[in-house]
Amino acid sequence: MVDTGTAARHSGWNPMKALAASVVVAFVVIQLAIPLLALGQPRPARFGWQMYTAVSSLPEVRLEAADGTTSSVDLADLLARERADVDVSAALARHLCATTDAAAVLVTSGGEEERVACT
Repeated sequence: MVDTGTAARHSGWNPMKALAASVVVAFVVIQLAIPLLALGQPRPARFGWQMYTAVSSLPEVRLEAADGTTSSVDLADLLARERADVDVSAALARHLCATTDAAAVLVTSGGEEERVACT
């Protein structure tokens, strides 16, 4: 004799199965939603993972002489690896002031120019 009532009670949804399924679905939705939302954010993003090609360009660095004339600086001569995701502006300005006779270092990055006077 087959007890069909017991088989019916063990199949289908109960509150515990529904809770477990809800947790799994919520986890999967969160795992998909966060990266999809991050795709629309500007690069580089804080705590973001992106390839270096997503980063804009290196800063433009110029030396200003005492008479006001300027000359460009080739960053390839100063940096072992050119990485636009690392802000080296302050360190470059200090180094160039210490190793050249420039009156100031002009650093243009992101459309903004910063003038660092050499003393």
